Amino acid sequence: MKAFYRHFFGEMVLVDLKYSNGRLSSMADFITHPLLKPNTVERRLYQEVLVAQIEEKGNTLVVAPTALGKTVIAAMLTARMLEKNPTKKVLFLAPTKPLAVQHQVRMREFLTLHPETIIVL
Repeated sequence: MKAFYRHFFGEMVLVDLKYSNGRLSSMADFITHPLLKPNTVERRLYQEVLVAQIEEKGNTLVVAPTALGKTVIAAMLTARMLEKNPTKKVLFLAPTKPLAVQHQVRMREFLTLHPETIIVL
């Protein structure tokens, strides 16, 4: 096992690593949260740092290339926000209906909420 510090967005973060199947990986492979389905959200340190900063600072625009986990970040934030405020709702905006449907499908994959509560208007 190995631990080291890395800079992420100007902050030092402790990273614990282990070897698994001949490759280096983080200590926990998946995020655990009561509103996230088990083994669906892979642990990515940069996503966790972003989620923590968004929770701390509030409204934030996340700009990242395709396939770097913006929807995962949204799912993690949704889970955390709904855990704190279970009677609240989350509005997820998308510029096109196909993208909105894609987000609906992914949120249903990630969240333990009843699928019919995750809708496209």
